[in-house]
Amino acid sequence: MDYLTWTYFFRRLLKNPAYYHLEDLEDDNINTFLSGIVSGKINELEKSYCVAVDLDGATLLPQILGYIASYYYLSHKTVKMFADTLNPATSFNDILQLLCDVTEYDEMPVRHNEDKINEEMSSSLPIRVPSFSYDSPHTKVHLLLQAHFTRTAMPMTDYITDLKSVHDQAIRILQAMLDVAADSGWLKTSLNIMHLVKMIIQGCWMKDDPLLQLPHVEPHQLPLFYQLESLSGCVSFPEILLAYSNRFDLLRKNLESDFNERDLLQIHKAMSDMPLLRVTHTITGSELLDKSYCPKEAPGGAIWVPVHADKEYSIEVKLTLPRSGKFQQNKKVRQKKLMPRGLTSLSMRLGGSSWGR
Repeated sequence: MDYLTWTYFFRRLLKNPAYYHLEDLEDDNINTFLSGIVSGKINELEKSYCVAVDLDGATLLPQILGYIASYYYLSHKTVKMFADTLNPATSFNDILQLLCDVTEYDEMPVRHNEDKINEEMSSSLPIRVPSFSYDSPHTKVHLLLQAHFTRTAMPMTDYITDLKSVHDQAIRILQAMLDVAADSGWLKTSLNIMHLVKMIIQGCWMKDDPLLQLPHVEPHQLPLFYQLESLSGCVSFPEILLAYSNRFDLLRKNLESDFNERDLLQIHKAMSDMPLLRVTHTITGSELLDKSYCPKEAPGGAIWVPVHADKEYSIEVKLTLPRSGKFQQNKKVRQKKLMPRGLTSLSMRLGGSSWGR
């Protein structure tokens, strides 16, 4: 209440009470009016799981969703939507739709006849949107992001400005969404959110060739990078980076037909700056220290270590730079985990990054 008396809202209230439906400027009426506003907003925040009222009825207790909304400067309606919608296995498409539906995009402009442009855009994009919603700002955001991933030319300059507006908010919204999912311990959902973050930053779909992350590179130019006699068969992105490492002459030879010297220098710099890390991890626990214990070998030569409910294990992850053989900042991540009782068994694949249940 005291805080409100120091705001411009309070000054405007005293100057024009009728605009705010305040009958007169009597002290009791002003106090009742402000108390009603505060009570109403507290009730809204309670329904959004952002605050809780203590048993004394006078103390407000901030909740995790309240912290997240405050930190990322988001509406309480947005974090409530995250809490109500996300689950342990939320799909990528659902996460993309959730991002587009947030309150922060309510004011995305849909100008005259843009519903027809949205309908035309939708026909060439991979994820369909409801046909009756082309005049919705949230549908427009969905189409703009799809066009960004697909690298489709925008139909007009206004759409380029609108896409920039979407980008300006998308990352912090997704970071808040990731915090909500991580706080609940939902690994699959968290990974899908992180994939969407990378897609927005890189401007491509997850299934696209990683080389599209490089500047000036378009899909029709990808075969130029694979003209390497030293590599055969299935070539991975790290192998491509290593093949061109410190070989600008080879890069120029393969790409000069489509790129000028300036573009080649930027591409080579981007490839040189890409971090190449070798990730290894181990898991230890009380029963795993028993000398008689022998890990099980799965088909394909992978080693699987079974872990069990109500047991504590330590996971150690090492990141190594293959180019220099040194540890990346000597980083070792050790984390203790207590297996939840609901899991009868959980296996971790050693020497890789995949988890199996």
